[in-house]
Amino acid sequence: MKTIRWGIIGLGAIANDFASDLNRVSGTVIQGVASRSLTKAKNFAKKHKALKSYDSYEDLLADTNVDVVYIATPHHLHLEWTLKAIKAKKAVLCEKPLGVNAHQVRQMMTAAQGEKVFLMEALWTRFNPTMEEVIEKLKSNPIGKLRLLKADFCFHALDQSSEHRIFNLELAGGSILDIGIYPVFLAYILFGKPQEIKAYSQFHQGGSELQTSVLLNYEDCQAQLFSSFAFRSEMTAHLYGEKGQLCVDADWFQSDSYRLLTGEGEQVYKHPKKGIGFCHEIEAVNTALRNSKIEEARWTLQNSLELIEILDEIRNQVGAVYDFE
Repeated sequence: MKTIRWGIIGLGAIANDFASDLNRVSGTVIQGVASRSLTKAKNFAKKHKALKSYDSYEDLLADTNVDVVYIATPHHLHLEWTLKAIKAKKAVLCEKPLGVNAHQVRQMMTAAQGEKVFLMEALWTRFNPTMEEVIEKLKSNPIGKLRLLKADFCFHALDQSSEHRIFNLELAGGSILDIGIYPVFLAYILFGKPQEIKAYSQFHQGGSELQTSVLLNYEDCQAQLFSSFAFRSEMTAHLYGEKGQLCVDADWFQSDSYRLLTGEGEQVYKHPKKGIGFCHEIEAVNTALRNSKIEEARWTLQNSLELIEILDEIRNQVGAVYDFE
């Protein structure tokens, strides 16, 4: 089995978790990590057994031993460093959202397809074992015709300053792109593109969007979605059909279990995830690269484009836009 050599750009909290799971996946090595601070890069490399540390993203991209780059920078830098990685002929796994808007995602798609380089948005939930089974099970209509999805992603962050990345407008802050993407993803992966979108937001004192309610209307079902930095919710996802319910347990976007409730009673299905939960998308990327694929069939670039188009419409409706767009 070919060893896949990873590089990491941006060494924040999510990169720490991701690196921990990289070391849990066989046939994988962390070739290099990059931060603007060499001390930070060296400490990160020591903690996660990376072979090299860089104080320049460019230097990591110039490392010929790096096969694929995981980009974990703030949202507003995804476009720049994804394009630079593609130009350097590196495969790319970029944290969600792939781009801040559809225009950015199209630029990345064009670049990756032109260079014939692998590119995928890191939406780990798509590869979560529980979510994979839920998606497949619903194809056989175990709860009858689907009528409603309720899902949210909320946590308390009001103790953070307006300069924190989740509130900072210059960094594409706001709940929609940071956490609202998850419930919208769930509706999209189950039902596709909606016929109608309605969204309402409230804003943080610094001007960024704080919490948002979204209603997606389909031909014969609806999705009620919510995201917020103002409080913590139960973070379960509920699907209601004409013959029963399916509930993905908390935290639904990384859950180990779901429940099926019908006239025959309740059935519980458990699917423990590997490590923190990133192992599954890492394995998907590794397999794609070993098979010389430039996309992963379960989450394609077209999927990422259609998802961000929904998020664009939500942000446009509520006025959660950025000066740099």
